[in-house]
Amino acid sequence: MHIIWILVTIPMIVGICLVEFLLLRINNKLGLLIPVFSVVSIIPLGIIGIILTVLTFLIYFIQSYVWDKKRRRQKEVEKTRINDL
Repeated sequence: MHIIWILVTIPMIVGICLVEFLLLRINNKLGLLIPVFSVVSIIPLGIIGIILTVLTFLIYFIQSYVWDKKRRRQKEVEKTRINDL
């Protein structure tokens, strides 16, 4: 599940930044009033994207760490059961 978040979030951020950059270039060349986000609003989008990506990685690593602990405990329990028999 978290890998899906990673695979979706990063291209989404890059895509938003590319679209904004291209729209700003078109707007500057043609002099049209295309409703685009200003450069100032790209920075918060990038920061939000970076924060979401970092949080996703943190959640993924914490969850994998917890799962590894559970697996180790389960293996220890199985070993003690085998030894008790």
